[in-house]
Amino acid sequence: MQTTKPGCGNPLLLEFLKEMMEKEATRGTNSSKGYYVLKKAYDSMKICPLPFNHPSEAACLKGIGPNICKRLETRLEAHCKANGLVMPPHPSQTIVPEEDDDQLQSSQLQSQSQEVSKRKARVTKTKTYVPAKRSGPYALLRALGSLADDQSINKAELIRLAAPFSDSSFDIPTEKSRYYTAWHGMKILEQKNLVYKNGNPARYCLTEEGIETCRKIEEAEATINNLEYTSGPVTGSSTNESLPTADRSMFKKTSETRINTEELIVKDVCVSLQGKSSLGPKDYVGSDDDLSRNISTATKTTIEPASSRNRPTSLNLGLEAAPVRPDAAPREPIPLSPNLSEQSAPQSLSSTCQSLPNDASKLPSSYIPAGRYTVQIVVDVREVRSERERKLFVEGLEQSGIDVFVRSLDIGDILWIAKDSLDGQEYILDYIVERKRMDDLVSSIKDGRFHEQKFRLTKSGIKQIIYVIEETNMDKLSSYREAIETAISSSQVQNGFFVKRVPNIEGTVTYLCRLSKQLKQLYSTESLHIIPSCQVSSRNYHTLRSDLRRDDPNKRYTIPLSDFAQITSKNGALTLADIFLKMLLTIRGVSAEKAIEIQKVFPTPRHLLDSYNSCRDEMDKKMLIAKSIQGYGRKSIGNALSEKIYGIWGK
Repeated sequence: MQTTKPGCGNPLLLEFLKEMMEKEATRGTNSSKGYYVLKKAYDSMKICPLPFNHPSEAACLKGIGPNICKRLETRLEAHCKANGLVMPPHPSQTIVPEEDDDQLQSSQLQSQSQEVSKRKARVTKTKTYVPAKRSGPYALLRALGSLADDQSINKAELIRLAAPFSDSSFDIPTEKSRYYTAWHGMKILEQKNLVYKNGNPARYCLTEEGIETCRKIEEAEATINNLEYTSGPVTGSSTNESLPTADRSMFKKTSETRINTEELIVKDVCVSLQGKSSLGPKDYVGSDDDLSRNISTATKTTIEPASSRNRPTSLNLGLEAAPVRPDAAPREPIPLSPNLSEQSAPQSLSSTCQSLPNDASKLPSSYIPAGRYTVQIVVDVREVRSERERKLFVEGLEQSGIDVFVRSLDIGDILWIAKDSLDGQEYILDYIVERKRMDDLVSSIKDGRFHEQKFRLTKSGIKQIIYVIEETNMDKLSSYREAIETAISSSQVQNGFFVKRVPNIEGTVTYLCRLSKQLKQLYSTESLHIIPSCQVSSRNYHTLRSDLRRDDPNKRYTIPLSDFAQITSKNGALTLADIFLKMLLTIRGVSAEKAIEIQKVFPTPRHLLDSYNSCRDEMDKKMLIAKSIQGYGRKSIGNALSEKIYGIWGK
């Protein structure tokens, strides 16, 4: 025996909804948001067998909210007026008939219980779901909210629009969830009746509740931004928009007319010097999540970088501080000819290098004016070997509007270049990043690669050297905690590197996006002065760059990327003394400071071997280095280490 499905209990209301759908469809295509909202209400009304006395009672159905109920009530009033019918009273206006006292009391108790249950249901219903900031649902809501009223989009297009609003990846599961990407938030939004899904392949748009939620989120963020900027004028807003709200509130607003990337670095240094020395999972310098939870507190506390008191247009990291000489006369640079080709540039420069002054500041440098070049990021090919890293690095940066190139780099993992828009020539900029996972950092400390990499980065002549350390799998590396802390501290204090600690690879990509946007803003008003290729070599480049910065700190000097690759090559850039220094660093117990002290006395292996041969007996040979090196503290060499070095080099 077949069971028949119950029909619609409100055919008149169903007809009204159908009319509304047809009217909405005539406004445009069937992808209209209004059409899909009404279609969902129509489907709910069609399968409901219960009759309603008033259109407002339809609010209990899925997909029907107060707005649709109001439209149905208006349509029913017009229908009753046209056909001479009486409009049904609203449930709240129903008159209770006269009854017995007992019946009256029971009806009053029943109505009170119904009123209490309705109040509870009403309170539960009006509690709006608000997703966490920078989460998957938040990003999807913001992306759908940016669409026009008559537009819905597919999954691929929605992910592209939502990616800039999310800290998690839509393609790769996060380390915490392991199974879910940021796209899992779509299921939450559908369950909360904020997003409507229709068709195959599926297309998405906001429901009435979703539109209202998105509007409230935008109003709340606008209010926070207004509170944040009440302490001073807003400058450089185009760049600050890329930073989280709490990040912007860390700095006192001044009358600066230009913003540069050192704001990011100085802020992290200030925070790290306030006691963040442990490697716990929550101790991430400049963490956006930690700051976003304390927006109201952060907006009241401001940090003014010390260097901003003296230089209002730029911030000083203190890496190579030098006062500007007031008596230095400005020198007019020689602009590059617009029709200068890549082949003719080295010849024209070499012709001027026959008789050059000893003063580095008087080098006949050409220059590229501001606005004639673009800032681009270059990622080492070894950093994007896996499909996961390739998606996160390349696609993540490109979705943020950053030009990315993947190449083989001789030094560093990420660097920035300036590409001349006229001849396509590429020039190195003063920023380079060395990325380290925590397990990779430990292994490099064990085999000595860590000191070698720091040595080569220092010799590269680049001013801003940044170490990005991803603090993953810290539980497995707890026994190396002291060695890790020592390595990070020595890199900051002794080498002058900036160390940025992030929780995972997603944090690295986020930091690179922010830094790239700041660099574009910084170099948008800077001219680049090119050092002649004939004056650059692996032996003098570091000294030459230091002299130029000291003599003229207001100019930004650079060299072609091809020259930089040749200088920093592992084979072509090292002298005999450099190779000897690297060999000493491979000996267990010989730090960078001790290796430098040894090289001061014995510049090359030949000097060391001759000194061993001149000793009278075996004991003098073992104690040779200990007696020759008059160092103190970390630079001192004990008898045991001296004997070990002799066992490697003297026998």
